[in-house]
Amino acid sequence: MNDLKFAFRQLLKNPGCAAVAVLMLGLRAAAADTTDASALLPSPQTIVARHVEAVGGRAALLKHQSYHWIGGFELPAQKVSGSLEIFGKAPHKFWLKVEIPGAGKYLRATDERTMWHFNPQPGSRSGKDWESHARQGLRRLADERQQHLTEVLDLNSVLNDAAGLIHAHTVGRTRFQDRECLQLDLAGRNGQGVTEYFDTASGLRAGVSYAGTNAETFITTDYKALGGVTIPTRVIRLDGERTNDVFTIISAESVLVPDSKFVLPIHVPDWPADWNEMDEAYPPPTFAKQLPWPWKGEHSRWFNAKFDKPGDDFFWSYVVFNALEGDTLKSREELADALKRYDGSLYGDAFPPTADRTGMLVLRSPCPFKNDDAVWRVLLSFWEKIECHATDP
Repeated sequence: MNDLKFAFRQLLKNPGCAAVAVLMLGLRAAAADTTDASALLPSPQTIVARHVEAVGGRAALLKHQSYHWIGGFELPAQKVSGSLEIFGKAPHKFWLKVEIPGAGKYLRATDERTMWHFNPQPGSRSGKDWESHARQGLRRLADERQQHLTEVLDLNSVLNDAAGLIHAHTVGRTRFQDRECLQLDLAGRNGQGVTEYFDTASGLRAGVSYAGTNAETFITTDYKALGGVTIPTRVIRLDGERTNDVFTIISAESVLVPDSKFVLPIHVPDWPADWNEMDEAYPPPTFAKQLPWPWKGEHSRWFNAKFDKPGDDFFWSYVVFNALEGDTLKSREELADALKRYDGSLYGDAFPPTADRTGMLVLRSPCPFKNDDAVWRVLLSFWEKIECHATDP
């Protein structure tokens, strides 16, 4: 107010400078207001840096570049619950499995290049340690909602670079889920808007909202120190105001996870309509209680609906695929021994020098092998269709 009185007194003495004086006064006042408002808000970099320190610091996070989490999963509206397992590896590898009793397993994963998922299809059945599928539920898919889930749950996402961002802005203070928070507005090169909320008291991220066609909000809460870092042990996904699903973490450890964990598995993309696939752990607990070798991995077998009908063309004719952990078969002799033990026949002469995954496909039938035999034509189609996980779309 004193400035205004002084300005008007000066104007009376020198009217020719009126326009310039009023303009300069207005600019000075505007600049002061802007400076005062900006000074009260930390930069996006400062807010994120405080969050990093609150979860344990950059050094602690760098010690968890490869990790394993175990927890639970809920669909509150459907009153459904199951188990949760997560593997992650810097910078962008992520694997999530939800297993629901009676419904089967659901996978969400990315190996940095390819995003893929697995959903049980209609006609699927599950029991203790096994699942049966009438149709393939494994798909390559660049899914926006899956990307959101990965970004929120991946421990390494907080240290990932901001190369994909074209805009970051501190909006101000706001209320988010009844918590006083600082709001950041972000925009990526894909054009999607993202809003993040950071608790003003603790510095920890309180939640994330995604705009666009697949709009959704994640609440990150119940932070606890597990395995040397502080993580949100409860993540709630909202569709609008409705709780969609809840992820709970109960244990965390830093472990070396092989890259093969995250790649799209070697698989058969589809099979004849009257065939089913059965998935189990290897060794198969339903029939192989003890085996003379220490193999571990996944065991899949495909069989015709009349597999167990004596006299039918497809009686006891089936396909087996074992995806085994480690460099299991290093020589032709080892393969010959394994296949003979499985009543199979030898195939191939080439063996990779090293591997962290070994695949073995067995086509079996009491029918004499002939290329033009109807049974063998179906069995051989599995070999012709099988896709290696290294194949890009």
